[in-house]
Amino acid sequence: MKYGWQWKPLGEVCSTGSGGTPLKEKKEYYEGGTIPWLMSGEVSQGEVREATRFITQKGLDNSAAKIFPQDTVLVAMYGATAGQVGILRFEAATNQAVCGILPSKYFVPEFLFYLLLSKKEELVAQATGNAQPNISQIKIKNTSVPILPLPEQQRIVGILDEALEGIATAKANAEKNLQTPAPCLKATSNPSSPDDRTKYSCRNSPAKSQMETTRRPIRLQRESHSSRFQT
Repeated sequence: MKYGWQWKPLGEVCSTGSGGTPLKEKKEYYEGGTIPWLMSGEVSQGEVREATRFITQKGLDNSAAKIFPQDTVLVAMYGATAGQVGILRFEAATNQAVCGILPSKYFVPEFLFYLLLSKKEELVAQATGNAQPNISQIKIKNTSVPILPLPEQQRIVGILDEALEGIATAKANAEKNLQTPAPCLKATSNPSSPDDRTKYSCRNSPAKSQMETTRRPIRLQRESHSSRFQT
């Protein structure tokens, strides 16, 4: 935390909402649907660019589902995916397990994404429920966030993108090395052996580390932020 930063509850500077699920027994709510409809498990994509499920306009009109605009930041609220954060790159609806934080004049969307990603453990720690964690929308709205000038937010996003790109490159190189057979290493000769045979051993490949879960960098969208933010 930097001194001089102004902090406010997220709900004071951003509008939020959650989605809904059309009745499953109503086939007309799903069959032939063209409206992308996301579930909480898809939030973990980071940059959410596609959907695998769709609903119809009738399904949208007769449920709590709503269409979120591009650059909405998504937070999974229920179950095993609770606390996962994504950023929507196209217009889409969601089910009730997803909280959508709409674009705001106060934030570069990518900055808000990284900010909430850093607060994942804090949000999950506030979750209720024994078997399945449940993060309420109220808790997300009460999360304290810094209000920084947009150029400073863009600078921070650029630094994080560059750092994560380096991690992604290192991960790719590590995976490539894992696919290459490890060389056999010559062991120390055993002088007591009758035939003085030299032993050889092959080093095991190192186990995959936490880099497996490293998120790809979220590229800053280059269009003017002032032209796409809503109040």
